[in-house]
Amino acid sequence: MATYITLKTDSELANDVDILREMATYARYVLYEQPNRFYVRSLVLTAQHARLVHFDRAGAQITPPIDIHEDPRTFVRIVMGISSMNERLLGIDNSIQWTIINGRKESGTLTTTGPSGEPKTYPILEIVPTPRDAVRGRATTCWRVQDPDTYEEYVVKDAWRSENQAPEHELLELSYGKSVISFTSVLQLLYALRDGIAGHQRLGGDGLRIIHRDISHNNVLLGKEGAPEGDRGVLIDLDMAFRATDVEPYVRTNHNIGTRLYQSLSVLESIFLKEKSPAHTHIDDLESFFFLLLYILLSYRPDGTRLPSDAEGPSIAFRWERGTPKKPSDTRCWPATSVL
Repeated sequence: MATYITLKTDSELANDVDILREMATYARYVLYEQPNRFYVRSLVLTAQHARLVHFDRAGAQITPPIDIHEDPRTFVRIVMGISSMNERLLGIDNSIQWTIINGRKESGTLTTTGPSGEPKTYPILEIVPTPRDAVRGRATTCWRVQDPDTYEEYVVKDAWRSENQAPEHELLELSYGKSVISFTSVLQLLYALRDGIAGHQRLGGDGLRIIHRDISHNNVLLGKEGAPEGDRGVLIDLDMAFRATDVEPYVRTNHNIGTRLYQSLSVLESIFLKEKSPAHTHIDDLESFFFLLLYILLSYRPDGTRLPSDAEGPSIAFRWERGTPKKPSDTRCWPATSVL
């Protein structure tokens, strides 16, 4: 799907909020189904006017109404642009290419910088599932690929970041494994969480002074099979991390940072306290580890198989994530008490 066009009457054309809300529904679908899409441009059209709407991971933009009769050249250029055969003009990352057979994606390749620093093309083995339901945000997507020469497997991570956010690789370089929720035994799970917490402790040491701020099941990974103690769990993804300095020794809690399901009570309180929010400390991250463990206890069996979504445990976790609390305890305290 390259684009979409919505037809309206001129009387409906002036309400920017309603237009953006409606068009965002379709943009969200396109960006979800096309994980290598940078942006989506679409058109709102009436008998007299047109408005171009642009969505990307930073938000949305909409043009003023364009009179298609007085300015047909601009209208034609817009239509040609949003229906172009040029993938880059459509907002598609053409470093990822698909082989289409009978209208279906059968295989694909990803071209990125190889170990030697030169561009290299890797066959895509799979897209690693990551939640990316919202239009605005990091839109993290992971691709499992294989080196065509050595047959080694890698995970390539794509994510948006704000220009003032330090790149993750500048803070830490880590190899990837499966998410902690892919555990197959209780012991494997506990090893992974223990080593993930130990890694978090090392980040917070005097030499680094890094607070993670986004502990989640996507960011705590299992170590490789047979890994020694200390390597049985890996903490990844420092996109939202904060590094304390003498000039900037702390950062305030912010409910917009992190995964709602695992946010500490203090972070949830920032919804109400705003600029009076307390500092985000390592205690908040440790509390997130605790809620991660509770989520797994609620949602998975001891052998790692997932419970049905309508079972009591997953239903509690769903309310944690989806609820809009009037106070932090609305989404945290009573489920935790129930489990314990």
